[in-house]
Amino acid sequence: MKHNIEDFFEKLHSSGSEEEVIKNLKRIIKSFNVSTYKERLMSNPYFSLLINEIKGDILFEIGLIRDNIELEIRGIDDALGKPISVSDFNRLKDLKRECMGLLYEINDRINDLILL
Repeated sequence: MKHNIEDFFEKLHSSGSEEEVIKNLKRIIKSFNVSTYKERLMSNPYFSLLINEIKGDILFEIGLIRDNIELEIRGIDDALGKPISVSDFNRLKDLKRECMGLLYEINDRINDLILL
């Protein structure tokens, strides 16, 4: 399901507490590429300050996701090393390809967030 960043910004701007603001900032940062929100968030001193405060938490959470994907890739590699049917082999190769794509995307997101 594709999310519209404007919906997230609407929720952010209608947040009633700092806790809600942080929750919505985390959702935006984890859901979208930095280029789609950087200017809008970092130009606001309040959001910019909060982002700097929560950046470590977000990096940790994204790192956990990356670790799980890497673990899944190792499991797929193990399964590919065993005798399996051609259809299972192809299915696992496709799954590994998808996991690798996610891993690249997550690593890019981590690098962008570090530079934010």
